[in-house]
Amino acid sequence: AGSAVVTGTCTQCTAGKFAVAGSTVCTNCAVNTFSAAGSSVCTNCDGGSTSAAGSTVCTVCAAGSAVQTGSCTQCTAGKFAVAGSTTCTSCSANSFAAAGASVCTNCAAGATAPAGSTASTDCTACSAGNSLVGGVCSQCAAGKFSLAGSTTCTTCAVNTYADAGSSVCTNCDAGSTSPAGSSSTNDCTVCAAGSAVQSGSCTQCTAGKFAVAGSTTCTSCSANSFVPTVLLVQLLLLVLVVVPNVLLVNLLWLVLLLVLLALPTLMLLLVLQFVPTVLLVQLLLLVPLLQLTALPALLVIL
Repeated sequence: AGSAVVTGTCTQCTAGKFAVAGSTVCTNCAVNTFSAAGSSVCTNCDGGSTSAAGSTVCTVCAAGSAVQTGSCTQCTAGKFAVAGSTTCTSCSANSFAAAGASVCTNCAAGATAPAGSTASTDCTACSAGNSLVGGVCSQCAAGKFSLAGSTTCTTCAVNTYADAGSSVCTNCDAGSTSPAGSSSTNDCTVCAAGSAVQSGSCTQCTAGKFAVAGSTTCTSCSANSFVPTVLLVQLLLLVLVVVPNVLLVNLLWLVLLLVLLALPTLMLLLVLQFVPTVLLVQLLLLVPLLQLTALPALLVIL
């Protein structure tokens, strides 16, 4: 084996040929097989490589081509192959490839394409109000928005809102607020009277200013006017300062009056020891008279 009768003698087969025992000729190896000199059989090429008939070695298919019908064939557009491939593989979704490509090229961020796409023109950007989620353009949820070609949906800022699939967020009416991610105009709350939108939230007006419901600013009171709250504070201070003084004066008058009223009683105690009984009765009658006389003065003071 590995030799054949040539001109009357057994002669070794050359590389690329083979012969079984008793052969009269050496035979060329078939396509995609090879042999060394003196071979009794030809060896198949490895997958992804080819050879012509009578070859001594195999050739690996270059990147962008694969073994098809016994030879290295360039991949068609929309497919790719690495060196030594036996088949060309279709590009996955959101990628594309020209003919003879070794890799597929991804579409730009925020764009999609079907599997097996052949050019960048097959990539389509997600429309406004949508974003790329899991390789598919999906509508933004309420409270979020996106521009065309976005990869994510963005949450609406405070004092704005958005319906599902929105490309922009809508501002709340002036004088009203809403939390971030609000989904409808119903989420916008009008600021109550006495407060206004300041730094994005309803803030109570300071003393000396006022605001009607739904105001964006607090307005200073005009001349010759006041805020009831300020007046109440002023009255309280006046009471705390003036009333104690008035009470003090009244108490002094009351003490003086009590001294005057008590004086007859003290005198009576002295008289009981020295004055006859008849005169004592007269003095007792005089005391109520003095008290009645002092009563008007007491009422005036109080």
